[in-house]
Amino acid sequence: MKKKGTILIYPFVFMAVLILFSAGCKKKSTTGSSDECAAVSNSGVSYRDGFDRPVAIAFSPAQKVVVTEYRGMDYLGNYIAYGLTAPVKIFLNTADFYSNTVDIPLAGIYAPEAAAFDANENLYITQTETTAGVSIFQPPYSAIFKTIQSGFNNPRGIAFDGSGNLYLADDGGGRIVKISNPLGVDAEADLITGLNSPKAVAISGNFIFIAEYDANRVTKYNIASPAAPAETFSIDHPIDLHVSGCMLYISTHGVNVGGYGSSKVVAVKADNMNAGIQKDYTGFTGITFGIATDQAGNLFISDFSGGKIRKYLK
Repeated sequence: MKKKGTILIYPFVFMAVLILFSAGCKKKSTTGSSDECAAVSNSGVSYRDGFDRPVAIAFSPAQKVVVTEYRGMDYLGNYIAYGLTAPVKIFLNTADFYSNTVDIPLAGIYAPEAAAFDANENLYITQTETTAGVSIFQPPYSAIFKTIQSGFNNPRGIAFDGSGNLYLADDGGGRIVKISNPLGVDAEADLITGLNSPKAVAISGNFIFIAEYDANRVTKYNIASPAAPAETFSIDHPIDLHVSGCMLYISTHGVNVGGYGSSKVVAVKADNMNAGIQKDYTGFTGITFGIATDQAGNLFISDFSGGKIRKYLK
């Protein structure tokens, strides 16, 4: 007879249940080595055509999409002129992006080489040339809210930390600038100096990644103590960076000899870049630039020379 409220389990049954439960559970890795840490597949690529030399791409938390274009060089990377304006295309949802329905076109933006959304859907665009500043657009993105200019020299890549601070790669100044309170009375301070053509930044937790184009490397620093790199990864001419989950994606122009024939994107582990390339994304017409992921984890790459955005399914 079974006593009410009591479950009788024989010892061997209990052990079998325990073994099965243990076998079905994986301890989550803190080093990025579990099955959960995997790069986006480099097969099954699709295309979103209709762009003219696309550079930056970014998704907002609400899945708005922005794509910027660049006019300072032709499709093969040959110089045209400095300080030309180029279109910025804002799509209010991914459906409009896929159908090439530009909801908000922005004009008169000088060399918009980088773009990012903050946590509140505000859009930041780096006007690399002429303006040499970061312009902020608040919804509905009809006009510039403010432009941050603080002696920058060809400012480029931008990224946010978890507290809303903005970090800027000041390419010509060889430094990373931390911008506190960018929407209000902003304050700028050098975080890292002495860099070799920093083109892009990305942030993961307490670490900032920097693409040093002319030094052929990506360096990682602890934001709280950035006196020296925590890790350095060698790669030819890195031009853009993006962190998604445990992966760092690097867009590279390759060996810059007579053109950009070896442009590609690679994925490495953010917590151990030198564990090696986990995936590479190749076959581009020429130059690659911006990288982004959407809410589902799909990977998007700006194919500058091909005039399209490539999508790789998660």
